[in-house]
Amino acid sequence: MWTPDGWFRVYERDEWPSSRLVPYVQFFYRRYALHGSRENLHTLVSHGCVNMSLKDGRHPWQMLTYGDLVYIWGTGRVPEREPRKSASHGVSRSPQASGTGIGGG
Repeated sequence: MWTPDGWFRVYERDEWPSSRLVPYVQFFYRRYALHGSRENLHTLVSHGCVNMSLKDGRHPWQMLTYGDLVYIWGTGRVPEREPRKSASHGVSRSPQASGTGIGGG
């Protein structure tokens, strides 16, 4: 499954630090999310989310909150209709928009 490129807003967050599979979940578009994973990141198990190690997933969790902008890039796929400015695939905070960018592929 592909991950959408573009700006998105974090609209839902669930920490779930003891979750077996997806702690530090932050949804940014439909049911696409940034999250930590206890799974092997070198196997293709993603359904379009931005999967990160637990350590890497905790970092954006600490940086972001509801409504923050994130930028997702690296997949080459843009949603049919651009949503309001929102999330990222790779995390970097935008100084102008108070957002974050996450690069991936």
